[in-house]
Amino acid sequence: MHWVHPRYSAPEHATVFDAEKAPVDFDALQSLLSGGLATSVRKRGPVRKTEGIKVLDASRAQNMAIVLSKLPVSSYELCDALIHLDFSLAISEDLVELLFGVLPTPEECEKLRPHASSPDALRDIEQKVLPFCSLPRAHARLRLLRLSSSHCSACAALQLRCETLRSAAAEAIGSHELRQVLAVILLIGNYINHGTKGSTDGGAQGFAIETLPAISNFKLGNVSTLHFLCLTLRRSSDSFCEDLMQSLPHVTAAGREKSCALKQSVQQFKQELDFAQRELQHFHEAVDEENNTGHTAGVDVGPLQALVAELHLESEALQKQLASAFEHCGELQRYFCTEEPTSGGVPAFENFFQCLQDFLDTFRKAWRETAPVPDRALRARLRSSGALRSGAAQRRASTARVKAKAAIRRSQTEPQASSPHGQGRSASHGGSVLGCLGNHS
Repeated sequence: MHWVHPRYSAPEHATVFDAEKAPVDFDALQSLLSGGLATSVRKRGPVRKTEGIKVLDASRAQNMAIVLSKLPVSSYELCDALIHLDFSLAISEDLVELLFGVLPTPEECEKLRPHASSPDALRDIEQKVLPFCSLPRAHARLRLLRLSSSHCSACAALQLRCETLRSAAAEAIGSHELRQVLAVILLIGNYINHGTKGSTDGGAQGFAIETLPAISNFKLGNVSTLHFLCLTLRRSSDSFCEDLMQSLPHVTAAGREKSCALKQSVQQFKQELDFAQRELQHFHEAVDEENNTGHTAGVDVGPLQALVAELHLESEALQKQLASAFEHCGELQRYFCTEEPTSGGVPAFENFFQCLQDFLDTFRKAWRETAPVPDRALRARLRSSGALRSGAAQRRASTARVKAKAAIRRSQTEPQASSPHGQGRSASHGGSVLGCLGNHS
């Protein structure tokens, strides 16, 4: 050991080294110096955690791990909530659908149940799946959880579809612009077919909505009947097409609606209510049986009762709104003389909205094609006055102005010639520039 400035004589004044000497085991120190107690210190590597007992298939375990990792709560908390019919968990409908696919099968439950007393010996994923093995009626409880989180939005979507049909029917009946279009078409058709100038002079008194596609195909000389219709209606108002579209805002959505699909969706909602009622009855019977045997699980069926009550009110409201929508569509059929059902069992009103929407699309296109443009004489006057120029004329005028300004700058910087000829050339050059500006400015 190297001492720095060691002192071997006793100091004349007190120092820190005058303090009480600590006891030292010199025998142990001698052993250390001689290597008798030398020990080797080894670095400890990372502690490997035991993986645990594997019960599930590798691919199956991986799929389960992916889905269960998305849960906002642990699998133990989820199963506990389902056992007590607690539907307040914030789990999306899509995640519940995924949970249906990873619930352990009866065979997997048989393999996992023996480890229920020592779950820590299992692998992580087996530990997460284990609570589902003791969850009674797991599929039914998950279905109730999904129904609890989705029934409000499902009911609102179905109500909107019913309201769309009802609104579209009311709009078609009440649209003044649509009545005007059909009246003009009736007059044009009667004149073409019978030469009559009024709808009551031996001509047709009405026509089916399927007639509308033929309007754009029938030619009147060089134009179609649809173009002639647009020209006729434009005389009453330049904004007629826009007013017509605004009077029928729900027709587009109604044209995409399928009555059979809507009716089936409302029926499926009613089936979900029936399912919830059966589950409520099952829990009531289970509680009664437990009370008779003296064993009560303490399950509160209040949340399920509240869910059933909400579903009952929503289902009744949907049934009434569907009936109201179909009733308005029936009035639409009578008003437009299309009471007979179409082929294939499709309701007449469904075909009505599809035909009307197709006609509105072609009418909008024809309206743009028949928009008025200035006649040739007016365009010629505008072009001659400079108010209207073609693209080529505008480019030529711009080029001429640039050249004229460049010529002026050159004439101002060139020295004046002493000879009369030079002055003449300058004056002549300046005159041509002014003439150029006069012609093109």
